[in-house]
Amino acid sequence: LFKEDKYMHRLLLGYYNRKNGSLDKLKIEGFSLTDKDSGVFSFSELLRNIKNLCLENTVVSIDALRAISEMKNLQVLELGKQTKILEDSTPELNLSNIQKIDMHDIDSTSAQKILQSLGPRDKYLELYIRSINFIPSSVINNIKCLDKIKIFDLSNTAFEKEPDFGFLEKMKSLHTLKLYKIRYSSTEELNEENINEIQEKVDLLNPTLQQLDEKNDLPNNGVSLLVENNMKIGAQLTALDIHIDGKLYNDLGISKLNVKEEATINVMFCSILQEDTSSAYSINFSIDKKTKIVEIKPCLDVEPCEAITNALQGISYPFTECSDVETIYMHMEGGQGAQFNFAYMFLSKIFEYSGDTNTVKNICIESNKLYEMSTDSFEMFSEKFKEVLRLELKNISLTVSEKFKENTETGLDKQTGTSYEKVNDSTKDYLFERKSKTDKFEMVNPK
Repeated sequence: LFKEDKYMHRLLLGYYNRKNGSLDKLKIEGFSLTDKDSGVFSFSELLRNIKNLCLENTVVSIDALRAISEMKNLQVLELGKQTKILEDSTPELNLSNIQKIDMHDIDSTSAQKILQSLGPRDKYLELYIRSINFIPSSVINNIKCLDKIKIFDLSNTAFEKEPDFGFLEKMKSLHTLKLYKIRYSSTEELNEENINEIQEKVDLLNPTLQQLDEKNDLPNNGVSLLVENNMKIGAQLTALDIHIDGKLYNDLGISKLNVKEEATINVMFCSILQEDTSSAYSINFSIDKKTKIVEIKPCLDVEPCEAITNALQGISYPFTECSDVETIYMHMEGGQGAQFNFAYMFLSKIFEYSGDTNTVKNICIESNKLYEMSTDSFEMFSEKFKEVLRLELKNISLTVSEKFKENTETGLDKQTGTSYEKVNDSTKDYLFERKSKTDKFEMVNPK
């Protein structure tokens, strides 16, 4: 329904009402649903079966909100594009039947009224808050049904100051978590006056190596209790599917996620700004404890640049403290220039999985573009991953380093006993195996 002729809308609704028709989904755009004009909601018989209601660019009164809350079959409520809720007081509403609330592009005050009206419930809730700036984190922390939220999407928003993300710990039913394009600063307050400038700042979204070092030295760097508590949240999350900005990934300590069975973490890095995440470079990390496999896969739709490489340095890979991982699959993107620099950084961080508790026995690295790896880099795998028995390289060309050529004339590494006599320009796939961790790697059937 559009605003152009409200009387025609009433005739149309009245016609369906008299014909005992029913509506499954209703979108109202450009209306003023105030006390004087809330006629749309007077057709109770017609509207009682509506499952999906969308309000856009619409003014909603307290009476209209109550009418909405009394629609017992309503499952999805969307408030978007400058929809505004009147009245200063918070309405007392019963939205317990609604299974999905999607708020986007509305003012903070209206969004807060909906969040404050959410009471305890039995059913799970999907909650989306997108493109709404300056909702106090205290309002989200005080939602009365946090324990029933199954999907939570908070994106393209700004906080006045560093928020308290404690509400994430209270979401005990959380399955999917989306936190991206969230801007805040621990050193300055953000406000409506500088919001346009804020939205141009990519550095509020991306991590840095300095920030990572500071996070890893929390007890000694004098940070606030709030920052320290936020860093502990990652280990407490129940979510199995996480999409998150690189900086927030660090701020919440997501790398420490305590996985019970399986989990997927999609970490995003921004080099340019757009409304959606299509321009963000992302790396997908997944773990399955049944198969004991960790898989690492970068985005292939966006080419990495120097800024993305720098941001990658600022995170720690997840699942590195899981002691029962036996196989690592790493998909990577080769290439030249900036792509090669990123690939080198991306690959080198795999050694974060080689800690004292690691039980990795199999590593498979596959590049979608030909990547040249020096034999020096290869030796790092046998040195760092003491338990590895099988190492497979796909679409990767091993190049014998000058240092190696100087130290051997036979093509045999005297320290590790690995033979490189078969390394040549035509070989792109390699398989190395050993029977025990005390044995030397042997090349098996290069293709």
